[in-house]
Amino acid sequence: ELESDLVTEKEKLDQYQQDLTIVKDKLDSVSKKHKDKKSGLNNNYIDLKAKHGILKEKMDETEAMLEALDTKQEQLNNIKSKLNSLQDKKKEVVKEKEYLQSAVRTTFNENINHIKDIIGFENIKNVRLEVLNDKYNLVVVREEEKKPDRYSLQTLSTSELEVVGLIVMLSGYLAYKVNEKFPVLILDELTYLDVDRLTKLMDYLQQKVESIILTKLPEGNLNVSANFQVLDSDL
Repeated sequence: ELESDLVTEKEKLDQYQQDLTIVKDKLDSVSKKHKDKKSGLNNNYIDLKAKHGILKEKMDETEAMLEALDTKQEQLNNIKSKLNSLQDKKKEVVKEKEYLQSAVRTTFNENINHIKDIIGFENIKNVRLEVLNDKYNLVVVREEEKKPDRYSLQTLSTSELEVVGLIVMLSGYLAYKVNEKFPVLILDELTYLDVDRLTKLMDYLQQKVESIILTKLPEGNLNVSANFQVLDSDL
């Protein structure tokens, strides 16, 4: 009976040993799985960290691009503002230009026909200044056999051309308000006008200009109502 109990206990011990081996194997298996899982998690963590770094770099690049775009947008707004300002100035310049062109034309047309009547260019019916495509155009109308015809500027006589040029200068001088800074006109070598016409011309101009410096040939004396000072020259 004792021997039988011993056998039984031995069998139990063997069974325990087998169970322990099974448990140990299971424990080793679980431990290995845990290690594998931990290793996998570590690898996943490393991958996620790397992806996070890449995403952060891209985010930083995107933010830098957005800041650059904001700067470009601000620069574009400044350029648009300057462009609008320049367009406004251009409109003002164009308006001023049109005004000055009109003023020159009006001043010329008023003065030339007064001068024409005063100094006696009888064969000229009308001389007028027109503005076409930002260019001035002088139109000469003569009265021949009661039929007015248009002529080019080249058909004017030398004395007529001299007077027309003088009135063009006077018109620009007054329209551009040059007289406000330089109240003096210098007229040099008006050699193609006789003394009578030159006298009448000076009488007219002294109503428009504060001071006139005139050079002339010594033949004939001017008898003008303006206060002229005569300077003799031996040249």
